[in-house]
Amino acid sequence: MLVRTPDGSFEAIDGREQAPAAATADMFVHEGKADPRLSQLGALAIAVPGALAAYDYASRTHGRIPLARQLETAAQLAANGFQVTRTLAKRLEENAGELQRFESSRAVFFKPDGVAEDWTRTGSVGEAERIPRVKVVFDKSGREAELFGAATSGQTDFFDTDGGLLFSGGITAARGHAGDNAGRDAIVGWTSNGAADRTRTPVFGCAIAETPRANTNLTP
Repeated sequence: MLVRTPDGSFEAIDGREQAPAAATADMFVHEGKADPRLSQLGALAIAVPGALAAYDYASRTHGRIPLARQLETAAQLAANGFQVTRTLAKRLEENAGELQRFESSRAVFFKPDGVAEDWTRTGSVGEAERIPRVKVVFDKSGREAELFGAATSGQTDFFDTDGGLLFSGGITAARGHAGDNAGRDAIVGWTSNGAADRTRTPVFGCAIAETPRANTNLTP
């Protein structure tokens, strides 16, 4: 982050992520050989983010508005959800290669009661249909959402071949956001390495239920 002060001077703030404290020199070695993919995809590729600390320092040192107040807008987006965008669909399409390792991935679109049949013919649906080996289904009246305990349109559930729930949460870092995030890393970790460092992440999207039914099949 580069901050320009009123007197025209600049301060560079390093908010780059750092390796976890438990990281080791051989953590990316598999069967005696370095495996670059382990440092790029999956749980081992996850670092400790430094962006929030950089924002806090910049706010305290150079700003007038407290960081908590600045984050209120982000909190509102998290609470109110967002509409699934082409960007989110694009991210899924970009990871189609990882998704293809499994026989069945589903993109579930909520369909309220009383809407016309062509209500579902949106750009997001079309892009999801073009992702290889992804089945698009429509959840009429939110029955599937209730069954899986989903209250927000960004909900993503990942199961193993035996039907066990491995991950449940969001795969964006904020409403309408595209880029690296903990949910995406968890999905890639399961598909690439068979493991991930977390099983839940916050979900950002549009509300589709008032009170979700808790999903008790997943250990926090």
